[in-house]
Amino acid sequence: MNAGVFDGTFDLWVDETGYPQHFQSYTRFGEWEEDAEYERIAFIDFDGPVEIPVPDESEIAASREEGSP
Repeated sequence: MNAGVFDGTFDLWVDETGYPQHFQSYTRFGEWEEDAEYERIAFIDFDGPVEIPVPDESEIAASREEGSP
């Protein structure tokens, strides 16, 4: 098996305004069913309000190493 070669398919549905509505992919990395990956994403609720909580300062790491357990 060549780790750089794989077979895959995907579907992407886009609405009339250009927003993605649905994406699914199937990728096979090897000969066995266990060597495959299936992914499905549904996109909903565009242009709506969004709340993003701001973490406490004690939860913010200054570097990647500092944030690692």
